[in-house]
Amino acid sequence: MSEQEPVDGGQVIDRRQWLEVRVDGLIESQRHDEAIGYLCRLFEELDDPVGLARCATYLGYLYLLEGDLTRSEQWLERARERDADDPHLSYALGHVALLRGAPWRAVLRFMEAFVEAEEAHDAAEFLRSGACALRAGGQPAPAVSMLLGALDRDLGNPWILDGLARVYQENERWLESLQVLKELGRVVAQAASSMVVRRSPSARYLLRERLIRRSVRVGDVEARAREVNLQLRQRFEVVLDGRQRRGPTGLAPRQFPRALGHLLDVLGGEERGLELSESALGLWAQASHERFGDYLGAESLAAAVHVLVERLHWRVPSSAQRIAAAHGVDEERVGPAARVVAGKLGLQLFDTQAIFSELNLEERRRFEALSRALLFGEGLSAARTSGPSLGGK
Repeated sequence: MSEQEPVDGGQVIDRRQWLEVRVDGLIESQRHDEAIGYLCRLFEELDDPVGLARCATYLGYLYLLEGDLTRSEQWLERARERDADDPHLSYALGHVALLRGAPWRAVLRFMEAFVEAEEAHDAAEFLRSGACALRAGGQPAPAVSMLLGALDRDLGNPWILDGLARVYQENERWLESLQVLKELGRVVAQAASSMVVRRSPSARYLLRERLIRRSVRVGDVEARAREVNLQLRQRFEVVLDGRQRRGPTGLAPRQFPRALGHLLDVLGGEERGLELSESALGLWAQASHERFGDYLGAESLAAAVHVLVERLHWRVPSSAQRIAAAHGVDEERVGPAARVVAGKLGLQLFDTQAIFSELNLEERRRFEALSRALLFGEGLSAARTSGPSLGGK
């Protein structure tokens, strides 16, 4: 076709528009090889940055689905040259790294996507993928918190439930695994028996859904539940510890400072309140040793610990206004107080010793900026210009 040519009935059609429609149809019908061919032709004819970035993104995803990691990375990086802030590109590059056996590079990519995510369901998927990479890197404990945080953002997501059940099973937390598998079975059965009418997803989301399905398999939920049940019956110790219980934790006796006691009461009313309260006690003890309360004030310290506990457990963050009101402090003091405590205590979300053995110098710097962004509640651009480290004593 020329730039504009008549078709049946004398109708004139734009060649680029025709190619785009053709590509969308091929992606929807899973004819990936043909879609790649048309996209390569379309890329040569486009001249606007947005169209070129979209075209390169599709090619990166398609080559990833077809197992050509080299071409996938090349096209995804070309897309990043035109749209460096797109978290979906970081997400796809995370999958490239994971398939290449570089889990910590994958964690970096997935978590960079998570920090920049605008939608809750996107953040949940980026966080789930980061947890899976972390598990592959040999750190299952923080992976559990990350998966629970992902579930907070996308309740009932079967891929998140599947990952959580597997981590629990690997750690021999049989009762928790069984509970999650029960919920997973309910979700899968409900999806199979219901007909949902919704708008057709874009080509990018179709490709992402196929990528998720290839990288995660829910499998036979009932068979897995029977296996976990068998493991439970072979053990006689009590494994129910009340960690998922909501309500008073009993961790606020009268000898605690008033601000700490109130903080524990607030956290105790949240989902997984006991875990949050235990983390708060640990942070308060460290902060008290450094005498933070002397110059921040007890209430501001409680607000700072509240912020950091949520971030350490990957919770959906409460607003500064809500935390300030809960602890009786000015809203403007909450963020700076949390930054001071995190920086001076050198808080870390990951085991950096394992990270640095795999990443190069530029990636290490990016990981430090990522850690600041996650702990300080910043975007990546702000974190990358705020200094070389989280701080120190």
